Amino acid sequence: MKPIATCILFLLAVTGSFLASATAQITKPTIHATMATSKTTVYVNEPFEVTVSIYWKGIKLGNKRDLLDLPNPDIVDLGSYGELPIKRVTEGRQTRHIQQFKWRNAKASSPGSFTIAPTMNVDVLRWVRSIMGGTWQATIHSLQLNPITIEVKALPKEGKPANFTGSIGSFSLHSTITPNSLQPGDLVTATMTVTGEGHLEDADLPRLSPGRSFRAYDPKITERDPERVVIKQIIIPQTGEANEIAPLLFTFFDPVRHAYETLTNGPFELSFPEAIVPQPTTDRQLAPQSDIACPDTSIESATSREISPLGWAGIAIVLCMVAGIVISLALCKGNAPLSPSRQRLFASLLLVLALAITCCIFNAARKSEFLGNPRIILEASRVARIAPAQSAMASFEVPSGARVAVCEVAAGWIKIEIGGKRGWVPADKPVKPRGP
Repeated sequence: MKPIATCILFLLAVTGSFLASATAQITKPTIHATMATSKTTVYVNEPFEVTVSIYWKGIKLGNKRDLLDLPNPDIVDLGSYGELPIKRVTEGRQTRHIQQFKWRNAKASSPGSFTIAPTMNVDVLRWVRSIMGGTWQATIHSLQLNPITIEVKALPKEGKPANFTGSIGSFSLHSTITPNSLQPGDLVTATMTVTGEGHLEDADLPRLSPGRSFRAYDPKITERDPERVVIKQIIIPQTGEANEIAPLLFTFFDPVRHAYETLTNGPFELSFPEAIVPQPTTDRQLAPQSDIACPDTSIESATSREISPLGWAGIAIVLCMVAGIVISLALCKGNAPLSPSRQRLFASLLLVLALAITCCIFNAARKSEFLGNPRIILEASRVARIAPAQSAMASFEVPSGARVAVCEVAAGWIKIEIGGKRGWVPADKPVKPRGP
């Protein structure tokens, strides 16, 4: 019996030792973190990825993830990060957890060599039993990440185009112009789509420079995501001769080819099927226009009814001279003439008075919105536009009963001036001549 008991005790001891070793191996907690970058040599403002990975098993982690000792953002800016879902990998009887954090648009703003060696703090949870059952307690654990050195190179000066936008990466450009059949003054929308990977945040936007025959507004970003930017720009052709928009150029630096690249779209053709080019008209040409709802006598030349500003200035000077003669006669006692000094003083006063009256008359003429152009009264309120077309951008509103000066006439439109502002209004509503 003794040998059998001895064998049983020996087997129990071996089995217990094996189970204890296996249990210790299963429950042994481990945790560590690593850091990796997509590139170790980059150009200034060239985006690169930074990935921080946390591996743990046999323990429970809370929600705390604090990354400390980051580089100065004025030198190396990691930007915002994205948190990936936790992965679980089974290794025998153990489950290994992997969690990753990615910075996709890290970049360096100046050339040089920089080392990134951050520390990550996490909270490790431990179950503590108590009379009431138990609770989880958190302990802060610091993980030292492996350091990584980044070499940052300056953009080459050789071959750098004058129209370089500051964009760095690999891109494609697609542009459209709508509509391309229109009338002068119609709005043209240029849509420019930049697709690719790289640095676009603070770079200059691609923009059209159509020329003097167009009015161009600043481009605006309408859509943006990590790999696509949509820019729209409003352009207005001013005349029927503006039949072509100059090509769009977009220059960037390609870090893979180590060279500057220029993408070109256009030129863009425009057509004006029945283009009407507004021409300045005289007072005599205004009356026969059938598109203006006024009879032949509705728009009269103001110069035929009122005195022009130059005429008022001449009258003022004559009156000043007459007043000077009268005052001179009053100052002279008997036949005694004025002294030379009094004559000079008196002449200076008359000159200043004449200039003051002339300036006042010119100022009053400007404020009265009268510069010799025909004038009418609008019986209905209208919206003045920057060009003779309903699709043209609104400039200002003219209230009903406003007295305006007519500057030009086009089919169905008149160009008016009021308060120092000019714009086109449709001539399909009643107008009447201005009263005295």
